Amino acid sequence: MFVAGVVCPHPPLIVPEVAQGAASELEELRIACRAAIKTIVAASPDEIVCVASDPDLERVERYGPDAGGSLRGFGVDVSSGGDDEQLGLGLTVGAWLLDDAGWEGQRAYVSLPLAGAFGAGRDLASGLGTVGVLAMGDGSAKRTAQAPGFFDARAAELWSSGGPAWQALAGAATQTPPGSRIVADIGYDAAPYGVGYVVSTWTLVQPPD
Repeated sequence: MFVAGVVCPHPPLIVPEVAQGAASELEELRIACRAAIKTIVAASPDEIVCVASDPDLERVERYGPDAGGSLRGFGVDVSSGGDDEQLGLGLTVGAWLLDDAGWEGQRAYVSLPLAGAFGAGRDLASGLGTVGVLAMGDGSAKRTAQAPGFFDARAAELWSSGGPAWQALAGAATQTPPGSRIVADIGYDAAPYGVGYVVSTWTLVQPPD
């Protein structure tokens, strides 16, 4: 059963050790992500599942709680999650957010192909246990002339890695008790480097007794 969800972007600059001198430029985003993670932790799910897309995959890949990732490729000796380093960037940053929040409960990681993410998310939350979903994904990277992909008026359609993760969250959110509803809140929505970054929380509201 789905009990909570969070959307966060995954620029490595969220991690202060990577940002270093530029840490202040994304401080507002970092604060929003930390606040959002607190809401999913407060829901006390049996498991938090972190999802992110990998366009090279042809099928869904799930990793257990021992999986982790490293940001050494960005010049810093920072690892997150477990000792088995096999996670891509989105899941690695998601693991860092969970570590940063002090989450000690069960966790899993899911890499998503471009197709079938909605069904994969629905399956994640279809069991008897309670599940929180942390959906890691950036918006369009063509929001401004300074963006990595330059400006394009079709920015919502282009250079966006977040689609599969957001679809998986939507699929998971179909698995709620009868009569319940989901309240969504946007905590951050900006494009500081010409890349769309959104932080959102999805909270389950149970029907009155």
